[in-house]
Amino acid sequence: MSDPWTAPGSQPQDPTRPWEGSEPSPPTDPAPTPFPGNAPIPPGDGGAPPADPGPPPSAPPFTGHSGMPSHPGTPDPAGPFSGSPPPHAPPGWGAASFQPGIVPLRALRLGDIYSGVFKAVRGNAGATIGLSFVVNLVVLVPLVALAAYLASQTTISGDWLSESPESSAAFTSVDLINQIPTLGSIIVTALLAVFLARVILVAVTGRKTTIAEVWAATSSRILPAIGATALTFVGSLLLIALLLGPGIALLVAADGDGGSIGLGVLALLAGALVLFVLYLWLWTRLAFVTSAISIERVGVFRGFSRSWSLTSGKEMWRILGIRLLTSLVISMVVSVITLPLALVAIGAFAFGSGDPSTFAIGLVVTTGIASVVAGALTAPFTSGVDALLYIDERFRREAFDVRIIDATQRGSDLTADGVDLGPPADAIR
Repeated sequence: MSDPWTAPGSQPQDPTRPWEGSEPSPPTDPAPTPFPGNAPIPPGDGGAPPADPGPPPSAPPFTGHSGMPSHPGTPDPAGPFSGSPPPHAPPGWGAASFQPGIVPLRALRLGDIYSGVFKAVRGNAGATIGLSFVVNLVVLVPLVALAAYLASQTTISGDWLSESPESSAAFTSVDLINQIPTLGSIIVTALLAVFLARVILVAVTGRKTTIAEVWAATSSRILPAIGATALTFVGSLLLIALLLGPGIALLVAADGDGGSIGLGVLALLAGALVLFVLYLWLWTRLAFVTSAISIERVGVFRGFSRSWSLTSGKEMWRILGIRLLTSLVISMVVSVITLPLALVAIGAFAFGSGDPSTFAIGLVVTTGIASVVAGALTAPFTSGVDALLYIDERFRREAFDVRIIDATQRGSDLTADGVDLGPPADAIR
């Protein structure tokens, strides 16, 4: 039998000893008896060494938990924080996520977003519900008072249930006056989006905040946010006029002509359909304008640009679905809140004096109170979902989660005033 082949310049290896690069395991027997068959075979038995097998085959690149190749000996960048279980993992194995705050620092799921918003509201009640009540009171109470005054100046005759032109015109004016608090709600939504984006970001990093801190950090962002909201509102009016105007013009000019009326109705329906599709598309693509203005401290047009880039591609459909679901839930909650108030107003008129002018004033005041209450309770959730969707998209596209992890490990405040929270030039992937 021939000698075991060894590399030139190396010593024969004893098979009973562990591989020479590893740590020897502690012996189980203090005086082991060597097995005779394990003794080295003496040379000179006439055998020839085996042929040189060549260098060992190269090992495949280390992929880690994330499936992405990395250099051997380096930790998997997604291993401790995200990824899928490795092959043949034991039952119950799962990759841990680094979570200093309300959500794990990885790509978020729907449950992460909703539970994160509830955690933020529960942990920062003053800076969410309390701030929402303050903003709604400051903005909507003067508008409700103005609407009530204008309603009191509208004369509604006793035959207000008749179909006379005077009665119809009076109630049309009351209905328009009743929309004044609704227009104020647009301003409230813009302001709360600025404030609550800051609250959500601080909660993601694992800290709480106060109303005073939020105001100090975001007061300079109010005018850009209002400017972006006004620009969006004007653009929406122009889009409505462009798409619905031709159909309305054809109906007005029809003058009883059946063909012109049919053409006008067709144009109006086609314009309404296009308007609906464009509204959903723009509503999604411009969802993060205010969040970018608040968190990244950018201007109006840069905020539009950031929102447009963060909602591009297939992610737009995911953002649209989550925002639609959130709007549906919020609408149901608002109906539950406002319906009892409307019934109270109708009952008060039915069992009261029956004066139509008093009813008009009561309707405006009741609508305003309902707007304040419903907005204060639901706006934190709506704005919080938008802010977390914005942060999630930056997790997915710009490695913003890595920046938060690095800041958390170094103990630095990523949300400090003056810190640019926009992406580096080479971060978008």
